[in-house]
Amino acid sequence: VYATEGIVDKYIGDAIMAFWGAPIEQPDQADRAVRTATNMMKRMARLKKKWAAEGKPVFDIGIGINLGVATVGNLGAAKRFDYTLVGDAVNAASRLESLNKEFKSHIIISESTRTRLTMPVEAVDLGEVAVRGKSRPMRIFEVVKPHDGE
Repeated sequence: VYATEGIVDKYIGDAIMAFWGAPIEQPDQADRAVRTATNMMKRMARLKKKWAAEGKPVFDIGIGINLGVATVGNLGAAKRFDYTLVGDAVNAASRLESLNKEFKSHIIISESTRTRLTMPVEAVDLGEVAVRGKSRPMRIFEVVKPHDGE
């Protein structure tokens, strides 16, 4: 995340919530998020080989990426507040992450993310899915082939 100038917002159980584009606008935030995800998967592949060779348990990860409008800033109360983001777009990204188990995939992006990409990415159209909390289905894509750079 830091390599692409993103912000790690928080850890939620075994999940990492990160974002790009605030507080400084990053017009290529879709590229940065997908580049981060594909680099995470490359690193995960190396770790899985290492752990398997050491006889350690191996696990998998799923990543959901959604671009949209969110409220960003110091949110909370006088006794406890954080620089964070909230909103429908944030909730949708979480829902996309959880769909990886259903689709047996690793990186799912929304249509809004795909349309903002400027780097080459091979993605498979997974169709429209009903996402909890959304009144209309979302079109989603699985990133199957990452960009060429690190």
